[in-house]
Amino acid sequence: MLDLSQHWPRTPDWKHPLEVSPGLALTTVPGLRQYLVSGNLDRFGESIGAFGMAAGEQVTLRAARDRALAVNPDDGLVAAGWHPLGYAMTDVSAMYHVFELSGEDLDDIVSEGVQIDPGNGGPSAATVFAGVQALVYWRDAGRLRVHVERPFATHIVSWLQSVG
Repeated sequence: MLDLSQHWPRTPDWKHPLEVSPGLALTTVPGLRQYLVSGNLDRFGESIGAFGMAAGEQVTLRAARDRALAVNPDDGLVAAGWHPLGYAMTDVSAMYHVFELSGEDLDDIVSEGVQIDPGNGGPSAATVFAGVQALVYWRDAGRLRVHVERPFATHIVSWLQSVG
């Protein structure tokens, strides 16, 4: 198979917070276990939509009518493949890069970066952020988490630096 990875810039190793502008900080959230769940989502609790508020480290983000991203789910639920209770799971931890944004300019960045009303984001956490598909939600008041497919992580940082 043709390896196109040599044509893309390497994703930097963002171990330390980046100040993309004086009023906006960007950090990478490492070590989250992320699983794409398809089918019966009842076992994973209430899912949150775009700009919903997460409570705790276990979060279920609605991605479509019968699909969700389970972040740090209970160990008893985690097993790749089809489950007799009507759902399938796939480990996508390496697929998504997770950023957390905070700072006094966050509201301005959100209003520029999305095309939906952050006050009424809807049932799905999947939306367009900075021109690319992402899952967005509030981790706490003033801290926005953005799950983006790893190849687009560099774009997110570049975009934030250009508007910040």
